[in-house]
Parts: sequence; structure tokens; C-alpha cells
Amino acid sequence: MNMKNHSQLQQQSTKNSGYILIFSIIIIASVMTVIVIRGALTSTTNLSKNDTEVSSQKIKIYTEGCLEEGLIQMNRDVDYSGGTYSIGGGDCTIAVSGSDNTRTITASTNINEFYHELNANVTLEPFAITSWDEE
Repeated sequence: MNMKNHSQLQQQSTKNSGYILIFSIIIIASVMTVIVIRGALTSTTNLSKNDTEVSSQKIKIYTEGCLEEGLIQMNRDVDYSGGTYSIGGGDCTIAVSGSDNTRTITASTNINEFYHELNANVTLEPFAITSWDEE
């Protein structure tokens, strides 16, 4: 083999090594990009789940407060028939049903895509809560 052919083979080998290096870097960068994107999506999903859990707890608290408002109003005025109140960025509706000495007070709250409802049964004379339950 003459010196010229040997020199050309070395240049060709060096050129191929360069291509292999570039190709390896591209593959590693692609894998790293996928890992980073997957981590970001997982974090976003977890944040969304936490936000949903917090919102679910908030709406339960708002509904309970709304039902308590209905109980206070019923204790003050036996002819109270309910109403709608703005609460926590949504609406709370209190409905009253029943007759004679017993009433059922239903509080329902709707905030964004969350809905919750509570019921309380009361006697008017003497005023007392006889049951409290979730729907």
C-alpha cells in the first residue's frame, strides 16, 4: 500500500468517526429531550390533580357554610323559603321543603365544574337539626 492510499484511508476513517460522533450526540440529545418533556408532563398532571383535590375540598366547605346560613335563616324565620347566594366564585342555592313542624333544607353549590349538595332535616319547635347528610 502506498503512502497516498494510507493517508486517504486515515482521512476517511476520521471522517466516519466524526459522523458517528455527531449521530451519537443527536441520539443522546433526543433521549434527554424526551425525558425532560415526560418529567414536565408528569409534574403538570400532578399539579392538576392537586388543584382538583383542593377545589373539591373548597366546594364542600362552601356548601356546608351555605347550609349553615339556611339553618340560621330558618331559625330566625320559620317562613324562610331559601335563596341564591354568591360564594367563592360560584353560586350556592338553598331550597326549603316540608310542612308543619319539619323542614328539609338543601344547599347546593356550583363552582366551575364542581358541584356539591348537602341536606339537613330540622324541627321548628323546638328548633333542632334531626339529620345532616350529603347527596
